[in-house]
Parts: sequence; C-alpha cells; structure tokens
Amino acid sequence: MSYNIEAIIKFILSGQGSDGGFATYEKYPVVEPNGDWRLLPDPSPFIAANILFSLMQAKSPATNDAVKKGCEFLLSRMESGGYWRFWPYKSRQHPVPLDLDDTGVCSYVLTANGNTLTNKKALLNNCDNAGYFYTWLIPTWRNLLLHPLTSTGFARACLQALPTRMLEHYTYTDQEPAVAANALLYLRENKATQKAINTLVKVVEKGNFGMQFYHDEIMVYYHIARAYESGINGLAPLRDIICGHIEQRFEKNIESADELLRAMAAIALLCYDSNKGLAGRLIDSVGQSAYPDNWKILPYFSSKNRNFLAGSPQFTAAVFLEASIRLNAKQR
Repeated sequence: MSYNIEAIIKFILSGQGSDGGFATYEKYPVVEPNGDWRLLPDPSPFIAANILFSLMQAKSPATNDAVKKGCEFLLSRMESGGYWRFWPYKSRQHPVPLDLDDTGVCSYVLTANGNTLTNKKALLNNCDNAGYFYTWLIPTWRNLLLHPLTSTGFARACLQALPTRMLEHYTYTDQEPAVAANALLYLRENKATQKAINTLVKVVEKGNFGMQFYHDEIMVYYHIARAYESGINGLAPLRDIICGHIEQRFEKNIESADELLRAMAAIALLCYDSNKGLAGRLIDSVGQSAYPDNWKILPYFSSKNRNFLAGSPQFTAAVFLEASIRLNAKQR
C-alpha cells in the first residue's frame, strides 16, 4: 500500500506546541493497572528530538518550519552548555540527571540543522575503560581532569536527583546498547569512537545485553540500525543478528508486537537493506489500523521496573512516517 506522506506529516504537526515541543504522555501500569495515559505538563526534549529526526527524513517543505521550531525548543531546554535530561530540572517533573541518550539525539538534530555545540569531548569521556558509554552524564575521572567545570555541572545534576525515589530504579553507571547507539549517532565513526563501536558490537553479539530504559529489543535494534545507516559503518557486523531476530519474530506473526515496534522493526530491516518484503508487510500492518490519524500513545521510554512508561501519538506516527519514507526510497 502507498500512504499520503503529507497527511501523516499534518497529523504530527498538529501535536506540536507553540514552544516547538510535542506532547508527552505517561502511564503507570503496575501501581495503576487500569490507569490511562495522561498528558505531562512539560514536553520531553527526547521525544521531540526523535520526532524531529523522523521529520528530517521527509525532506519536505511541509516540515521545514516545524523542524526549525523544534530546534528552538531543544535549545530552550539545553542545560550546562550543551546537555539535556529527559525533562528539564526546572519543571520539577520526575527529576533525573543529565543523560547521554537525550544529549546524543538532541545534539545530532541540532547540528544537522546548522547549530554549533561544543560538548563532544566531554561526551566521549563518559564511558568505562572498554569505551562503553554510561547512560547518565557523570564526572568520570578523565572529565574531572580535562573538563572540571563541566564535571561540576554533571555532579550537580546527579545531586539534584538524589532526593527523589529515582535512585531506586537506576545507578549512575547504567549502560545499554540503545544509549551507545544514540551517542554514536552524534559522535560519528572516527578514531575516538572506534573502541565504543567495537564494544557495542561485542555486547550485542553476546546477546545478553540489558534493556534498562527500553522495554523491547526491537527498540535497541531500531536505534542501532539508524546509527548504522547514518554512517556508523562499524555496526555492519550486527546486520545478520538484528535482521535475523526480526525475521524470526515477525515472519509468521506480523502482529506479535504493537504498532510502534512493528514500524521500528521495518526501519531496522530497511536501514540494513534487508528483507524489504517483510518491512513492507510490517508497515502495511500498522498503516491499515492507524492511517491517517488514529495513532496510539504507545510505550517508548520506560523505567527499569517498567512501572513508568512514556510515549506520544506524534512519535508513533513519526516512526511510521520514517518507515514509509525509507521503504519508498528502497523501491525506486
């Protein structure tokens, strides 16, 4: 099936606020098993940056103003000279430290749209000896030595989260492959990131990687695949593993996951230029139920205990938009 790209874009843009952000929703399935999604007062920069990433794939005049406005939103939420949290601390909304996931995607979107940031050196040092990135931005010994003022900002952000119960659900040395992929999306493939790329490949090859803030392996594959497609060629060895797992999961049961995960799975296949037939079926299975404006709020980001979930109908639609654009490009 073919889909009207402009109609999907229209739905996504209908959810963009006057500040350039996109509505973010939360849900608590454990303590409120019958609870519904509820709108949060302050949009998440992470949700916005990922929606903008997908809109950028459209390369459409209809998205230019929205992307520009979205970049202004990201800049307004920037802290400490080039770093982000899932929500700004000033919102007093689930305080968490600054993190590499948000910072990587926000920085990628901003620099791709002509903005200049000076945060790469500190981000490169936010890792262990194997080069594997930490999720949270913390004052590592190397950053303390080379970037003492930046490290002070990282430490302050960590301390701001101490009074909350968030520490029950994370440690400052958390690590997971989707976060590493989002860091590489921005930091690119070069001599400074080669160790991180090699470590990420080994972690995924072993197959026992932890999923801390993403609840499904398909989300991990999506983030890795789009980093690969953006130019991180060192992630090529993961093609057969990622595409093989997706095929095993969906070939006989297309609807074995929600619509967001199906669209992400399709993108991973297309980024690795694999099984366009299955990718097309996955996309159609989503479009038949949601197109043009029946997009669901589906879990994207979660807490470790899976009691907190965050999502956005605009994000669901944006991932489908990205999948459709990539499929159309492969079929030309």
